[in-house]
Amino acid sequence: MRIGIIGNSHLAALKFGLRQHVQVPDLEVNFWGMPGRLFPDTVKIYGTKLTGLPKISADERLSIDDVEIFDAMNMDAVVIYAQSVRLEDVVWPLNDLEKSVVSKTFRLAFLKDLAENKFAFQFASQLAGLPVRTIIHAAPLFSETSPCPDIEIGPAVDFLSRVAEKCGATFITQPHETISAGGKTKSSYSTANIHLDGKERKDDYKHMNADFGEAVMANLLNILNI
Repeated sequence: MRIGIIGNSHLAALKFGLRQHVQVPDLEVNFWGMPGRLFPDTVKIYGTKLTGLPKISADERLSIDDVEIFDAMNMDAVVIYAQSVRLEDVVWPLNDLEKSVVSKTFRLAFLKDLAENKFAFQFASQLAGLPVRTIIHAAPLFSETSPCPDIEIGPAVDFLSRVAEKCGATFITQPHETISAGGKTKSSYSTANIHLDGKERKDDYKHMNADFGEAVMANLLNILNI
């Protein structure tokens, strides 16, 4: 089975996590990605293909190989990981619905339109009905070390799942065992966090480590029945 995982700097944890996971026969996993700040202006969608997206080298380094065309039709499954899909961005607007002077129906329609215009949902829509399974995976929740308030992620997950389903995709988030009671990633997963340059960033509560990546990959492979 061939899996293509598209994303940003969060892919580093997944790549190292996959190395820690039990090897699965006849499984090929490849990663394409770049820092999120460069993504919107660089990567372009042409049907089932993406241009401008570098493939991450398969060796022990986290270097970027030459840019090549990503074609979803060469994959059995496509995973769009963390790219422009953060639960916190949806949780707070949903929580404010009851307080808003704008109608709830209008606010929900606005959030739905906002989500559908994100890269992940746009590309998933291009793959709808094709013989490739598409999964949209939320970015890691902020670490417990974050100064942000605790959140309840259930409504946001339900909301984005409905949007993804309309686009022909499955929406998932990180494994339950990695989430604290306050709707954040447990702090043990943000120590020794990894970026695409292979370096740790101190006081970074958005990026996670290889143990987190292993948990995500195990959950992903389970969902794909591998």
